[in-house]
This record gives sequence, C-alpha cells and structure tokens, in this order.
Amino acid sequence: MTGAESREESSITAPRALAMVLLQLAASQAEIGPFAPRGREAPQVAAGRYRAAAARHATMRRPRLTA
Repeated sequence: MTGAESREESSITAPRALAMVLLQLAASQAEIGPFAPRGREAPQVAAGRYRAAAARHATMRRPRLTA
C-alpha cells in the first residue's frame, strides 16, 4: 500500500468514524436504541427480559408440599 492509498483510505474512514460517533451521541441524547431506558425499550427487548426473568423465577421456585 502506498502512502497515497493510505491517505485516501484514512480520508474515507475518518468521516465514517465521526458520523458513527455523532449517530451514537444523538441516540444517547434521544434515549433510543441501546441507550434507551428500560421504560422505552423496544418491545422485543422487553419481552426477552420478561422471558429471562420468568425462566429464572421458574428455576428458583420450589415445588409445593401437599399433605
């Protein structure tokens, strides 16, 4: 790779990296996507957390003793 190719590649990569950082910053400010508080999660994520909690609860539950 020559110096010119390296400079050209970095001149393309730098704006993309900056755009990604700015996108993440905007998402965190808007509290969306992975930056969303639990109350504003995507329904799929909330359902996954519910199923995981239910599975944990089911494994911790002891069987009832009947007399």
